[in-house]
Amino acid sequence: MNKTTLTVGAGIILCAASILWLEGRFAASDHRKAKELVRAYRVDGRDETFEQFVVRKHGGRAGRWDSEIRETCRGIVRVQWTLDGNPPTFYQWDVELPTQEIYVVPESPGGKRLLEEFQAKPDALPPLELPPLDAGAAP
Repeated sequence: MNKTTLTVGAGIILCAASILWLEGRFAASDHRKAKELVRAYRVDGRDETFEQFVVRKHGGRAGRWDSEIRETCRGIVRVQWTLDGNPPTFYQWDVELPTQEIYVVPESPGGKRLLEEFQAKPDALPPLELPPLDAGAAP
């Protein structure tokens, strides 16, 4: 191998590593922004954030927020709130980062109901009926 080949090879490797690092930074930022957008979401007529509303609906038990990038180019991230138990309770919403819109996910009817109840004027919808926890399930 000559010096030029090694230099070009090292340049290609550094370029690829930089691109992967940069993509990872963008993805981490998208995850953070999407979760924060759902958690801090507010509507007129409510004194609480969406996160506070969800936690209140589950007796004050805080769940876990996770996210998954669904479409990189359009900036769509699926955000999920999970409350451990047997079975676990979870809700999902899609967030479009460029427009900062939150959308319901067809596979998550509970998430749809929670979002609709939160967006409605207080007392406009009957409260969401949740199944009781098993006696042996952890809160």
